[in-house]
Amino acid sequence: MAQGLNPQLRQFWEQTTFKNRVGFLTGARNTFDSLIESAKRLKAIQHILDEMEADKVPENDPQSKQADELRDRILGQFLSAVKETFTTLYYPTRQGNQDVLSPADFLMTFEGNNYRGEDQILQVLKEKQKFTDDVSSDIFRKKIEARLFTVPVMLWSEVRKRAAINPQWQWHRRDALDALKEDLVHKEVWREDESGYVDRSPPAPKTTTVQTQERTRNEDSGVVELRITPVYGDTVYAEIGGEATTASKKVDGGIFATDEIEVSFLAVDSTGAHARGPAVPWKNRVTLKYRLYTGAGGERLCELKAAPNKHGRTVIRYTTDGSDPKVSGGTYEGPVRLQRGTPIVLAVAECDGVQSEVLQIPLDWNRPDTGQAIDPLKPAVWKRRHDYHTTLESYEFMERVKRHEARVSGVRISVTGDRWAELNIHELVELDATQLREATEALRRLPVTASGQVEVTVAALHFPTGQRLLDWLNETKAEVKPGEVKQS
Repeated sequence: MAQGLNPQLRQFWEQTTFKNRVGFLTGARNTFDSLIESAKRLKAIQHILDEMEADKVPENDPQSKQADELRDRILGQFLSAVKETFTTLYYPTRQGNQDVLSPADFLMTFEGNNYRGEDQILQVLKEKQKFTDDVSSDIFRKKIEARLFTVPVMLWSEVRKRAAINPQWQWHRRDALDALKEDLVHKEVWREDESGYVDRSPPAPKTTTVQTQERTRNEDSGVVELRITPVYGDTVYAEIGGEATTASKKVDGGIFATDEIEVSFLAVDSTGAHARGPAVPWKNRVTLKYRLYTGAGGERLCELKAAPNKHGRTVIRYTTDGSDPKVSGGTYEGPVRLQRGTPIVLAVAECDGVQSEVLQIPLDWNRPDTGQAIDPLKPAVWKRRHDYHTTLESYEFMERVKRHEARVSGVRISVTGDRWAELNIHELVELDATQLREATEALRRLPVTASGQVEVTVAALHFPTGQRLLDWLNETKAEVKPGEVKQS
C-alpha cells in the first residue's frame, strides 16, 4: 500500500453503487506486519495474566508484577504500531466532473491508553468539509434541495438513495435527512403525500379562508354556537341562503349562533396582503329525539322531535315494520299510535338535503314507557352533555372514565382563573381516559393561574358494551332519557 490505496479496494469502490457510503483507513504494508506481531504478543501476555488470575496468584507475587510490566510495555508497542500503521483516510468526493477517493493525513492520538478513534476520524472529515454537524439549518435544507432533488417532487426514498450515491454529498448523522424532512413537513415548508413523494417547491400563495369550530349545540332546538376564525384574514362575513360576499352580515367577536341548516362564511384581509379565497360553507346536523308514553285511552304513543326545525322545514319519516324509513317511511305529522307487538320504530329526519342518522327505537312491551332498554352486550353511546366545574370533580370524572373503559367525545377542557386556557376538540375525536388526562395535564403546564380550577365538558360517552354503561349508571345513580343512548 506504499504507493496509495490498494488497487483491489479502489476497484471495489469504483464498482459499488453507493459510493458515498464507503471510506478506507489504511497505511503502509511494512508497519501493518509490525502491528500484527504486536497484537500477537499482546494477546499472549494477556492469556498468561488470565491464567495467573485463575490460579489466584497474588498481585504482589514477583511473577505477577513482571507480567504486568511486560503487558504495559507490549501495549505501548502495540499502540505505537497502530499509530504508525493507520495514517491515511480515504473518503469519497468529486473533483471536477469525476468521482474520486481523496486521501487525508490521519494522526492517531492517545490520551493515556484511551483512544477515541471515531471522534478523531470525524474531526479529519470535518476539516476536509466531508462531515457536517449542521443538519437542521436553512443552509442544510438548501443543500438537499440543490444536490439531492433532481425535480421539485421526488420519492423520498430516491432522495435518500442519491445521498448514498453522490460523493459530493457531505456525511452527517444517520437520521439527519429523515429528521429534517419530518420537521419541514410539520412546518409545511415541504409537503409529503401518502405515497412517499415529497414536494419541495414553494407553497402556493396563501389565500383567506375560515375555520369553524362548534362550541355548543342545543339538542332540543338545534342552535349551534360557532367559533369563527379567519385564516390569513381579519374580517369574516356570513350569509344564510346563499354564498357570502362583502355585502353580507359581518361576524363580530368571532362567535356566531345559528339554527340554520347551512351558512356561508367569507374571510377578507383588509390589509390586502392575502388574496381573497372562496367562501366556506358550514352545515348543521339534524338530530332526532323520541318519547314513548301512554295516551288517555291506554294506547301506546311515540312522539318524535327533530332539531333544528325552523319554520317547520324539517321532515320526519318513520316505519314500524323494520323497513328503511328513507325508502318507505311515512311522513310524521304527530304522535304515532303503536300497535301492540310492534318490535321497533325507525325514523329519519331531513332538511334541505341534510339527513339525520336513522333513529332506532326498540320496543319492549313488558317495560314501562319511561325506560329505554340497553343491550348489555352491544357497544353503547350515551349522548348527554357532562359538565364538571372543579378540579376535584374533573379528576374524579377521568378516573370513572378509566374504570369503565369508556371514551369521550365533544371534549372541552379549560383552566380558569385570572389567566385562563382552553382546549376544544372536534366532536368526532374520541379520547380514552389516559388521553383525556394527558390533554388536561398539557393544558395545566401552560403558565396559567396555578390556583385555577380545571373544568371538563364532554358531549358523549362511548362504552365498549352496554353493561359498562349500566355499571356507570348504577355507580352514579343516573338515568338515561329516551333517545340518549345509541347502540349498533
